[in-house]
Amino acid sequence: MRTEHVVRIVDISVIGVGIETNARIEPGLICFREQIGGQKYGVLVWSKLKGDRYQAGIQFVILSPEEEAYLQEQVKKSPPCHSLRDPDKIIASLLESVKNELKR
Repeated sequence: MRTEHVVRIVDISVIGVGIETNARIEPGLICFREQIGGQKYGVLVWSKLKGDRYQAGIQFVILSPEEEAYLQEQVKKSPPCHSLRDPDKIIASLLESVKNELKR
């Protein structure tokens, strides 16, 4: 499901970013509106309620130019709060990217 969120960055490192928000964000692919630390994409790896705010951790992922073009096309075709047209291909690509990052 494609959703949009406004968050506050509370921590940043070379492998990811910590955020804080008013609403829970479901695990999945994160597309940053603007690059963060030179990165455009990440995967939400954890989220927890702390007080009245949610904190979450996002691990950066690097997509190939082909994967990025495919993802951007899917996002353009899917308005907010609607499912992406081909999530299986996107998920498979992300899993492969994460595996490659772990090997490095």
